[in-house]
Amino acid sequence: MKKYISFLIVFVSLVLGFSICKKDDFNVYAIEVENKIDLLIENKEIQKKLSLEIE
Repeated sequence: MKKYISFLIVFVSLVLGFSICKKDDFNVYAIEVENKIDLLIENKEIQKKLSLEIE
């Protein structure tokens, strides 16, 4: 019986650990997407300025 309880504790702790790691990965992905969107907006503004200078 003791083996089953210790196995259950280890299993639950591993599952919780993996779930926490996955949540952090999603947060990092969200930050990367926000940064890319900011870069695209900045790039678009630079392109507008350059096209006005060319005209």
